[in-house]
Amino acid sequence: MKIVRIAAAAAAVAATTVSATAATAEEDGKRFHGWGLAIAYLAVGEKCPGALDVRDMESLQAFIANGLAYSRRIDKAFDHDKFVDTFHDEMSAKYANGQNCTPAVVKEARDAVAEVRKRNADVD
Repeated sequence: MKIVRIAAAAAAVAATTVSATAATAEEDGKRFHGWGLAIAYLAVGEKCPGALDVRDMESLQAFIANGLAYSRRIDKAFDHDKFVDTFHDEMSAKYANGQNCTPAVVKEARDAVAEVRKRNADVD
């Protein structure tokens, strides 16, 4: 998850150069809603063979990094790094057991990737 934190730091620096408005903050909140849950889908891609391809994983990593940067901006008191590391470790342990890599879980992860891409396309 170190790579996600590095990307989040870069995104946070980039975000400080752009002035935020209330409308933008609300849009960002909607855009990055569920970024924490995306960590679980990242673990599915890491631990469930064939569940997600490289492009899918990159989409999730970017979404998590941007969501993390957004969350850091709006909640400076919360220990975001601890949350990311702990939740990722828990989900990695869960999906290391192949019995948890069900077709329904894989479909959910793929649907999440599609939603992330849709949200990014809506912004462009």
